[in-house]
Amino acid sequence: MGSIRFTLAGTVTEFHLVSPRTQIHFDVKDAQGNTMKWVALTGPPQRMHSWRSDTLKAGDQITVSGPFQERQQILRREDDHG
Repeated sequence: MGSIRFTLAGTVTEFHLVSPRTQIHFDVKDAQGNTMKWVALTGPPQRMHSWRSDTLKAGDQITVSGPFQERQQILRREDDHG
């Protein structure tokens, strides 16, 4: 299964600097103003050298780019259970 590249801009709702993958939960508004909940997964804390538990906080505006790979769940909507 291939991957599709996404770039999303949104608002951080939660940030967890944990193993095995750091989690960034964020909300994205669609063209109609509806909120979609997303999660971006990064490497573990030991690979995120300059990141700390307070690097991101609720309310921060972020832009996330990366592959959407359903099986690996690198970038996924929170309501996707595939």
